[in-house]
Amino acid sequence: MTTPTKTTGSQGEQAYHALRTRIVSCEVTPGTTLSERRLAAETGFGLASIRNALIRLDHEGLVETLPRRGYRVTPLTVRDVDDLMEVWSIVGPELLRLGLTRADPAQRRRIVAGFAQIQRAAHLPTGPETAARIIDESEKTFALVANAAGNLRLAALLQDLSGDLGRVWTLAFNADPGLARFEPEEFWAPSRAWDNDHSAVVDHSRHLIGVVATRIRDLVRQLPEVADTELRAPHTSAHHSC
Repeated sequence: MTTPTKTTGSQGEQAYHALRTRIVSCEVTPGTTLSERRLAAETGFGLASIRNALIRLDHEGLVETLPRRGYRVTPLTVRDVDDLMEVWSIVGPELLRLGLTRADPAQRRRIVAGFAQIQRAAHLPTGPETAARIIDESEKTFALVANAAGNLRLAALLQDLSGDLGRVWTLAFNADPGLARFEPEEFWAPSRAWDNDHSAVVDHSRHLIGVVATRIRDLVRQLPEVADTELRAPHTSAHHSC
């Protein structure tokens, strides 16, 4: 995998975030080939900014470099999803345990507020915007947890997983828009358990992640878009922008 280079200036950072958002939201589908010049023309960013953004995305595993052919969005397979869910079932609860154990009061309040935001978003009317909000709030909240945990390797692992987790969640929401409505309101809301009984919260999160992981695996296997081993998002006009 290519070693990333730093993109200087706000344009480079904006190009990276814009492309990452389109990939994680499956606006650009898994397996889609990417052209630097076409992306520059479509987005208005310069070639240098696009190139550096693609290198960073290659480093994260969201993009693959094709020798003499450009790039493509890394395909997702059923095996990829199985492996990802298995890893997240291990990493997610352990990260939460460390984060809650090591968080100071201010950090803990922000973490609890983040999970409350996820829960509120889960009860909004279903649709692509709600799905995107749930995914975004989840990514931000677990970043807070990772920061509180203070383990740089775990934080790097979370960053490595977050892109594909976002893609898989997007595909799962496309198949089942009500997927996030799986948990009573009071679990993610502020409660004494977050302060006094971390083990109960972690055990419950482990169970919850396991239930959702099983559901996602089932959804993946039933998607009509699954051809051979490649998992692709539903084909609508919005998905053909690259």
